[in-house]
Amino acid sequence: MKKFAFIAGLIAILLINIWYLYDSFEYFSKDLTDLIYVFAIAIVGGIAFWIYSKCSPKWRRRIQLILLGLMATGYSLICITILIVTIQFSRYPFDREVTIYLVSISAFGAMGACYSWWQFYRMLRKQRRER
Repeated sequence: MKKFAFIAGLIAILLINIWYLYDSFEYFSKDLTDLIYVFAIAIVGGIAFWIYSKCSPKWRRRIQLILLGLMATGYSLICITILIVTIQFSRYPFDREVTIYLVSISAFGAMGACYSWWQFYRMLRKQRRER
């Protein structure tokens, strides 16, 4: 009986994935250039992953450190930009809801920035200890 449940679950997951694939092809078939962009991103990502997998562990750590630093910087810049936009919207009293949404989005951006900087610091400290 467990084998039947496993096969039924596997078939259900397969059907859901086929439906998502069909739905995405239907969406992207309206404008073929969007589908070409998706395929190009997939090919470039696959090549980048293949190159990354061929790197030595030392170079992998360097690449991870660089990407974490870029991600943390991006989060920080997004957070600062949203806060500046929030300050501009706070002049107008009738846009109180927009200000609340912008502050909440900025709070999530700040959490992402803090976590990224913390991971960057941990990895940098670990790399320095290994030397």
